[in-house]
Amino acid sequence: MNDQLNKLRQWKCRNGHILGMVERVKVENSLGEIGHVSRLLLLRRAIDLSQMYPEEVDIIGALEGTMLHIRCDVTGCGEVRTWEIGQDAIERLMEMLSTNAYGETNKRMIEGVK
Repeated sequence: MNDQLNKLRQWKCRNGHILGMVERVKVENSLGEIGHVSRLLLLRRAIDLSQMYPEEVDIIGALEGTMLHIRCDVTGCGEVRTWEIGQDAIERLMEMLSTNAYGETNKRMIEGVK
């Protein structure tokens, strides 16, 4: 677990408050190919490290896709950031959408709905 924490990177608002943690995770597609995607571990409450006793850390979810308007809730801040999907996550999403539960290519998805 400690090794995993060392791989996390803080994701902050412009005023330096921590809104979440970024992790790189290994993923495998239906063909058994291995890759990595960036995932944001979004915090319920932003962390202000200038406080003597920061609030308890609570992760509300892990994001691989885009999330708009993540607002810093530290008193007097209110800065807004957007977590944008990375190219690696887009490729993973397209792979998931283009194959069915049996790993077969979904031809309608690739060719487009007619």
